Amino acid sequence: MDTASATMAKRDTDLDVRLTIPLDALVISQPLPELLSQRNVEAVTGMDADRYRKLVGAPGFPLAVSRVGRLVFVDRAEFVAWIRAKATPRAEAPATPSGEAIRDAARAARLGVVEAPAKPTKTRR
Repeated sequence: MDTASATMAKRDTDLDVRLTIPLDALVISQPLPELLSQRNVEAVTGMDADRYRKLVGAPGFPLAVSRVGRLVFVDRAEFVAWIRAKATPRAEAPATPSGEAIRDAARAARLGVVEAPAKPTKTRR
């Protein structure tokens, strides 16, 4: 028996397994590009290409811009950091009643029930 046929021979301890994965369940990932251009900016940041071109072409854009033909490149990490730095913190949203509280209030209004005023709390001195 030559070497090739020796490696092809099955052993009693081998187990054959077949795995079927639906194509829509596969996610093929690749590393993020180092440079952004109008061709890949939407896939990386969600920003459309026209907005990206206007933004990086505006006077006073603070990042280094490289142009090769019609493509306009900026460093991805610097661009994302710049966008994050421009973000304004969200104001605390006012508390909204839950769906159950809204349904209870609507039910009470249909029945003509008026909510009793809250009892005053006592303070100790």
